[in-house]
Amino acid sequence: MSPWTYGVSTASLRMAFEDWLIYLGSNPSEQADLIHKAWRSAEQIVICASQSHEVTCKPCVVPMVHDTSFAHSGWPS
Repeated sequence: MSPWTYGVSTASLRMAFEDWLIYLGSNPSEQADLIHKAWRSAEQIVICASQSHEVTCKPCVVPMVHDTSFAHSGWPS
């Protein structure tokens, strides 16, 4: 199991997840915030997907300034 959890014990992962669920279950405003963020993300995905066939389409995700993952010349700019 360790390769899948990167050495973190499954018991501690379970306890952290249960702690997060208890917190989320007792905090309706956090639930609303997460639902709102999920809705906005879904809207952005739909907008990007609907405009992706256009030649002048802006990138859906803009990497952060310090992110060099897409710095290779093979990636479109």
